[in-house]
This record gives sequence, structure tokens and C-alpha cells, in this order.
Amino acid sequence: MTVLDVRELRTTFQTREGAACAVDGVSFTLERGRVLGLVGESGSGKSVTSLSLMRLLPRGVRVEGQALLNGVDLVTAADAELRRLRGGEIAMIFQDPTTSLNPVYTVGWQLEEMIRLHNDIPRAQVRERARDMLGAVGIAQPATRLDDYPHQFSGGMRQRVMIAMALANNPSVLIADEPTTALDVTTQAQILVLLRRLRAEFDSAIMLITHDLGVVAEICDDVAVMYGGRIVERAPVDEIFESPRHPYTWGLLDSMPSRATSGRLRSIPGTPPSLTELPGGCRFHPRCPVAMDKCRTEPPALRPEGDDGGHLDACHLPAERKRAHGQGLASAPAVSR
Repeated sequence: MTVLDVRELRTTFQTREGAACAVDGVSFTLERGRVLGLVGESGSGKSVTSLSLMRLLPRGVRVEGQALLNGVDLVTAADAELRRLRGGEIAMIFQDPTTSLNPVYTVGWQLEEMIRLHNDIPRAQVRERARDMLGAVGIAQPATRLDDYPHQFSGGMRQRVMIAMALANNPSVLIADEPTTALDVTTQAQILVLLRRLRAEFDSAIMLITHDLGVVAEICDDVAVMYGGRIVERAPVDEIFESPRHPYTWGLLDSMPSRATSGRLRSIPGTPPSLTELPGGCRFHPRCPVAMDKCRTEPPALRPEGDDGGHLDACHLPAERKRAHGQGLASAPAVSR
């Protein structure tokens, strides 16, 4: 069941250098109970996509297109409707829980406030719900810890609190923006296990924003690869790792330490384009090792090959060449999944 249908989302900032289109014609759907990974380098438009959906961007930023959440368009929804939806039907886990939690209020007060805003229930039930949510995310002695302040929790525990707040009202869509970036490896693994378990329990659709392909392999069902504000490849997670089709995806996979068989880490040459001076044609062509003349002048459409509607890419290369290169990458040592 589709709970979020994003169509031609476009987000433009006005800067001193001119208009910067950070998200340019992005379309995707989120299905209940599934995890979509949104991946790409810094500056590719991943976080701006999520902030556009949540309508958390500064005034003056132009957001166009549609984002239908259970039939309600988030792009054009009135402020009162947005307040009802945010934290209720759609919720977000931010990168850094230290800056997301208010240091002068207890964790319990902040969690209870989230529940009170969206539910007309007695205070005792609000407290009970807050306690149950802390327990659900693996925090020991939740009834006692409700009265603690954020600084009394470790980084991993604060992230668990943020997850509890996001799930407190059983949202249809959960957006997780780099939820493991600031955590050590052991805590990252614990958070991923927690997200997998909570997805099964709450049956929410999850959009996971990350640059870590190891995280994608662990938890995602589908993957959308972003570059220069556009989705350049979208497919089920196994196909992304086993048969990648876009040269940018090849570069991301080839730069994974587990695939560097020669002892030297590989990287994608060059840097991502400036959003105010985007190249014509395919936006990846200045860094692409297999770019053709056509790539420099004609923007490729995101489309399937033949009848394979589940795997889309935006590349002018012939299908045979994409398959051959992708299979070569798949034969290299890869992260276990």
C-alpha cells in the first residue's frame, strides 16, 4: 500500500550567485512496511528532499510538485494541517539528537508533549504511553528515566529517545536523516537492529537518508541514488549491489573499502557540481569515465530497460554495456547483506 507519493518535487533556493535548484524533479513512492534508502554524496539533495517533505525549510525557499501523504499534498497543505500531520502522520529522526532535544526539559516532558499534541487523552495515559515508548526502544527502567535530562543519556540513548518521539504517534511515514552518523560502530549496529524491529512492529514506511552503503545493505528494501538534485538510479536493494546500471552508482560501490581489493581506496574523480552552475546534459558527465557526446547535451530520463519496471536508471549508455560493467562490480568482494 502506497502511503507517500512524491511527484516531480523541486526545491529552489535564492542565493547571491543566483537560483540554486537543490532538488530537481524527484519522484518516488513509499510503501507501508518498506524501507527506501536515499543515498549519494553530500550536496546531492538527500536532506533537502526530506526537509521539503516536512516543510521545514526557511521562508523564501520555493518548493514545487506534489507529495501526497495518504492523499493530502504536503507541498500545498495549510499550516494548521501541517501541524496535525507533522509528528502524527509523518515524523523525522534528525542526525544529531544533541541539538534536537531541548536541554532544559526532561526527556519525559518532551516525549509527553509530542503525544499530547496529537491525542486528546488523559495525562495518566500520556505518561504511560511515554514510558512504553522508551521501553520499546530499549531504554532500561523507562519509568525512572522519563525524569532525566538529555545530558544524562549517552549519544546512542539520545538517538533512541528521538526514535521514541518519532514513533510515539505511530506515523505512516518515518524519515530518518543519517540516524547513525554521530554514533560509534557498535551503537550504529544496535540502532539498525532497533529500526528493523520497530518497522515490523509499527508497519511504518521508512525513508532512510544516508551516504553509507553498508547501512543501506543492512536495512533497506529499495534504493534511490541521488546526484545533483536528481535521482539517477532506483531499484530493489539487491539489484543495486548485484547489477548497478548508472556510472555514479558504480563509483559509489567501487569506493567501498570492502571492494578495494588492491589495498588502495578508490574515489570518484572530481567534485559534485555547484547548484548554481549545473552542467548541461547528464549532470554526472564531467566526472563520468564513460561519458559520450550525447551525455554532454541531452539530459537522460529516469526509465526502465525493456520490461524491467522495477529498476530505473538515467544513463545514455547501451543496456549491454551497463549490464557488463555492473556484473563486473558485483563479482568484486562486497559488504555482506
